[in-house]
Amino acid sequence: MGVNPFLDRQKRGGTGRSGVKSEQKTAQRLGARQTRLSGAKSNDRGDMDLQITSNPERPAIKIEAKSTTANSIGLRLDWLAKIAQEARAAGSIPALSISFVHGSGEPKVDGCWVCIPESVFAEIIGKGGRDG
Repeated sequence: MGVNPFLDRQKRGGTGRSGVKSEQKTAQRLGARQTRLSGAKSNDRGDMDLQITSNPERPAIKIEAKSTTANSIGLRLDWLAKIAQEARAAGSIPALSISFVHGSGEPKVDGCWVCIPESVFAEIIGKGGRDG
């Protein structure tokens, strides 16, 4: 890695203009707080954090955001493992936000999804407890 993490990210094929706009719009829609310089540092901690205001005793949610202007996106286990590890370290719930967007970063119809661990989903529907 070089001296400038932003330029390093650009060389790796990092977040494009539509991705940055999509991440901002996702944070606004969800009421989440964006992580400063997420993706620019090797020790980044997810793209955004969300505290559930209706129940402040619940753990916060640590969100990794991915977007594409295409009609498909490959889902990678390392994305899920990264946010799961970071969330565990912070005592948070991990989530992966996937957005299918236009070049402006605006989401396409039915294009915004959030992936959560099955154990969290089971807790939501009353079928089990949270184990990560």
